[in-house]
Amino acid sequence: MIKYDAGSLIKRLRQQKDMTQEQLAEYAGIDRATLSKIENGKATANSSTLHAIFQKLGVDPSGLSGYFLSRKETEWDSARAEIEASASQGNYEKVYALIEELENDAEYMAKNTNRQYVMYVRGFSHIYTGKNAEEAIEMFDEAIKMTLPHFSQKYLDDYHLTSLEINICSSKATALSISQRNEEAIELMYALKENFDKNCIDRNLWGKLYPNIIYYLTRFLYLAKRYQEALELCEIGRKTAMAGYTVLLPQIMLNKAYILHALGDNEGSEQTFRNVYHTYLLYGMSGQAEAVKRDTKKYLDVDL
Repeated sequence: MIKYDAGSLIKRLRQQKDMTQEQLAEYAGIDRATLSKIENGKATANSSTLHAIFQKLGVDPSGLSGYFLSRKETEWDSARAEIEASASQGNYEKVYALIEELENDAEYMAKNTNRQYVMYVRGFSHIYTGKNAEEAIEMFDEAIKMTLPHFSQKYLDDYHLTSLEINICSSKATALSISQRNEEAIELMYALKENFDKNCIDRNLWGKLYPNIIYYLTRFLYLAKRYQEALELCEIGRKTAMAGYTVLLPQIMLNKAYILHALGDNEGSEQTFRNVYHTYLLYGMSGQAEAVKRDTKKYLDVDL
C-alpha cells in the first residue's frame, strides 16, 4: 500500500522533471500547500489524486505497490473498464449510455481529469460512429486543455503527458486523417513520439503506450505514401511491442504488410499477412483473422 513515503518519490520525480509544485498541484486538482504536505510526509492523498500525480510524472501507477480505492473510485474504475470493453466491441450505444451515467455523477465530474476522460470518450465515439470528424477534433482540443490550459502543439515536446493526454493526441491525429488532413496527423504523431522519447522514464508505461504511437504514425505515413519511412518505424514498433504491449504487435505488422505490398515486395507482404493471421488466431481473435484473410485475397490474390 502507498503510504506517506510516497511523498519522497513524488518530490524526487517532480524535481527530475523540473516541475514546480504549482504545476503538479494544478494538474492533480489540489493546492500547492497540500502537495507540499504530501511530499514532506505530513499528509496523504486519495488514490485518484495519487494516480493523477504519478501519471503526470511519467510513472505508471499500476506498476507501483497497490493502493486501496474507495467504494466510489472502484465503481468509477469499473465503469471506465466497461466503457473501454464496449468500445472495443463496437457497442457505442452502450458507451454513450455509460458516459451519460458518469456525467450525471456530480462527484465524478467535479474533477477535471474525469471531465477530460468523458470528453475524450465522446470524441473517439464521434469518430467511430461516423459523425463529423472536425467536431471530434474540437472535442479533443477541449479535452486536452482541461489539464493543459495553454496547450500548443508547437511546444508539445515540453509537456509531461499522461496516458490519457497521449491517447487524446493520438485520437485527434486520427480525426485529422479522416478529415483529409493527413500531413497534420503525421506532424502531430511525430511530435508525440519525440515527446515520449524525451520525457517517459517509466519502462512499463513506455511498453504500454509507445507501440500505440508507432501504430498510428506508420498508418498515417502509409496513407501519405511515405512507405520507406513507415517501414523503418514498423521495425521499431515490432521491437517495442514484443517488449511490452504485445496486443498491438499484429496491428503494427499488418501496417507492414500493406507497406510491403505498396513497395512491390509481394513475397514479404504475403509472409507478413500470414504471420498476422496466425497471431490473431493464437489470440483467439477470429474476427480480426478473417479480416486479414480477406485483405490477403484482395491485395495479393492469395488464400490463407
